[in-house]
Amino acid sequence: PASRDEAAATFNLLTRLRLQQQARCLHFGQAPDNIIHLRRLMFSERALLRQAFGHIRILQRRIAYDFLGGNPG
Repeated sequence: PASRDEAAATFNLLTRLRLQQQARCLHFGQAPDNIIHLRRLMFSERALLRQAFGHIRILQRRIAYDFLGGNPG
């Protein structure tokens, strides 16, 4: 359950940041993209993003162990 909750929170954060970027593009008359500019993020958002990437890294290791017999690459 904890891994599931962390994965869901990570997905929600990344989706929110992506949608905010797309809305920003539309606001300025640009085509929407998925490029998150770190300098535009608040310090707390950058910290959450760093944490999210950490969760993704852990999840990838667990998947490698569970499905690939512990061989990540």
